[in-house]
Amino acid sequence: MDILYFEYSQETNSFNPFLCDETCFRKGVFREGEDIFTGLGPDVPMETNGMRKAAEEAGAHLIPCLSLWSQSMGPVRAEIVDFLLSRIRQCYAEHPDIGGVFAVLHGGTQDTREDDSCGYLLEKIREMVGPEVVIAASYDMHANITEKILKNTDVCCGYQTYPHRDTYETGYRAARLGIAKIQNRNAFVTAAVTVPMIVPASGYTSDAGCFHGVLEMGHHWVREGKLLDFSVFQMQPWLDVSPAGSTVVTVAEDASSAARCAEELAQKLFDGREEYWPKLETIDEVLDIASSKDSEKPVILANAGDSPNGGAIGDSVAVLKRILERRLPIRFATVVRDSAAVEKAFAAGVGREADFSIGAGSGIMGQTPAQVRGTVCSLHDGNYRMEGPIGRGLDQSVGPAATIRVGSCDIMLCGYPANTGDPQIYRHFGIEPSLYDLVEVKANTSFRLPFSSFTRNFHTVDVPGCVGISDLKSLPFRKITGPFYPFDTLTGYTVERARIYKHG
Repeated sequence: MDILYFEYSQETNSFNPFLCDETCFRKGVFREGEDIFTGLGPDVPMETNGMRKAAEEAGAHLIPCLSLWSQSMGPVRAEIVDFLLSRIRQCYAEHPDIGGVFAVLHGGTQDTREDDSCGYLLEKIREMVGPEVVIAASYDMHANITEKILKNTDVCCGYQTYPHRDTYETGYRAARLGIAKIQNRNAFVTAAVTVPMIVPASGYTSDAGCFHGVLEMGHHWVREGKLLDFSVFQMQPWLDVSPAGSTVVTVAEDASSAARCAEELAQKLFDGREEYWPKLETIDEVLDIASSKDSEKPVILANAGDSPNGGAIGDSVAVLKRILERRLPIRFATVVRDSAAVEKAFAAGVGREADFSIGAGSGIMGQTPAQVRGTVCSLHDGNYRMEGPIGRGLDQSVGPAATIRVGSCDIMLCGYPANTGDPQIYRHFGIEPSLYDLVEVKANTSFRLPFSSFTRNFHTVDVPGCVGISDLKSLPFRKITGPFYPFDTLTGYTVERARIYKHG
């Protein structure tokens, strides 16, 4: 049982003006052939290794083609998709007797040609391999699962945790179902319901609240045997694309069970829409908390709007500027994307002072830089390894980096921030976050699991000037048309009937 394998993963923020090109993937993951497996390492808990485990258990052989992963940012250049397709065609020409194509995709990906980049890619692969070859894919929970995706794949599995800590398990689920479909084309059917809704990524988790209840309903039906699998996709909220929506996908042995469960899950997902919004505080409110002798330290200021993990730029300095304006003596740590400032730090050298213009390099959304005089504390090549537990052991690179000190503020400057929810984005560069009064974490929810090991004093702030802010109505959406929540209230909305996909 030969199965072609590839990865194409990038989460797009349509409002980020920086396009994602080959350089971005080279800075992330760009591996071909067996280097995909050897470069990852067998113990890293990611989708690829989950798929390999399922294939090994079934006696199947994964043929590695191409692995592309980039930090989240603006739309992908279309030539990247064309390059990937050319490599897949080459692999397929060399192995025409494959039984399946297994893929790790993000699903919330837009390119400069197609709003539905993954749907376009899968449609082309289906045309290439024909209807009998099983196509199975794993997705991020924030995927935009479209009709084109569902029509051209036999298996569609998404993460079931947020913060995401089941990447390995999701790859395993997708491959296990894909192998079952190869062995028996009538093994199961898929049902899907899409609801017209996006909500902020910082306002819910899989661990508590209404969203937890939706997932628990699905898990209950799997335990009961009603379902073989399910996925709940809360679409990436900074995608301005058409078509768009949040989608529930169910897998069952019969169409009626799959449809009923998908409709009930989708209705419950939609009915909880008002509960998926974060409690937002102002910068000054959180600074006051951090300044208090009675508050637990460190205080975590979650700047979700500038989260590179969500496709934002990572160059906001609004919090730093406010601390300096108020002359607060609190110990503060932050990460700022600014290649020019890094170059200046390298030119000055460790232990030397220099004048810096920091952040807001994009010049969008009314941001302005921070003009400061700082001391260079350390210089780095930018390579580090994540501590996890999410992505533990993954190698990362933020490009050349420098840490500078401005008063009581320590600033990690880099050219390409990655996985900012992991404490190593600080620790590796000489900033121990547990020792500070206030730490700015530019992430939505991923940070909560690792940072909870030394604090639970979390505060979400909608920092002005960022492209990933929770106030979705303030962003210039053009392609999402109504009625669509939150742009329309949709009081009393009833979900549509489930769509059924038998694929064989």
